[in-house]
Amino acid sequence: MAEQTLLKNRSARLQIISDLISREKIRSQKELAIQLGNLGVAVAQPTLSRDLDDLAVTKDRAGFYCLADPGSANSNRLRRSLRELLISVDASAQIIVLRTPPGGAHLLASAIDQTRLAGVLGTIAGDDTILLITSGSTAAADLVKFFINEAEAGIRDREE
Repeated sequence: MAEQTLLKNRSARLQIISDLISREKIRSQKELAIQLGNLGVAVAQPTLSRDLDDLAVTKDRAGFYCLADPGSANSNRLRRSLRELLISVDASAQIIVLRTPPGGAHLLASAIDQTRLAGVLGTIAGDDTILLITSGSTAAADLVKFFINEAEAGIRDREE
């Protein structure tokens, strides 16, 4: 029972996809979907496409999927998450409070954690609120600027 629940978890699916791409020669989403199916992971094509984008998967010269630098994949995921999910930012000394739509906090907190931003000591996520602890008020101020810039870029994108 726990194994089935784990496979429905997006993070677990991303890890399985990463592992498959690292050890198998896969050329297409169809091939990848078949491999995932063999492992008991059913995934729709649009979801698989988003997963590949989030992992920053590219193709090598021979046409096989390969993983990009993990830092760039996590950075892209964080920027996209901030643009889509961040509603507000408040800070006090070395604590930042981020607000998201209901159910969005854990997604954004996960993206922050995986990116390993300088100055972030840790995150605690509820349903729509993230408590982010920084290493100091200067780090907090820099992070607030970054978060706001990305959220505003998301607003501009939606207006265009």
